[in-house]
Amino acid sequence: MENFIKFLKDTQGLKRLATTWDGRINRQPFCFMILAVMLVNIVSVILASIFVTILPILALPFLLVYLLVGLATICPTITRTHDLGYTGWLIFLMFVPIVNMVYFILLLAMEGTPQDNQYGANPLKK
Repeated sequence: MENFIKFLKDTQGLKRLATTWDGRINRQPFCFMILAVMLVNIVSVILASIFVTILPILALPFLLVYLLVGLATICPTITRTHDLGYTGWLIFLMFVPIVNMVYFILLLAMEGTPQDNQYGANPLKK
């Protein structure tokens, strides 16, 4: 939990993680990013469902947050794929039913390549 709090406090690292697809990231920052996105999305959906009962237009900002935060996971997914030694174009597997679940589990479970690869140095060696 302590590492997750440090991760959330590092705004420069979060900004870099969400906006660039260069390089590699290991499993821990990827998992933390996914966890943070899930928490924000859960809160957004709950608030949107509350406000849609009052006045449907009030749910729109929460749905926009849901979409924008979901878009912020594209770059970490690409850089995590780079860590495994594969091209970032594999992100399109997320649009294939059932394959997307296997792909996501592999991103969470597999270790990155221990040596430097074409996408950069091993992030665990830093």
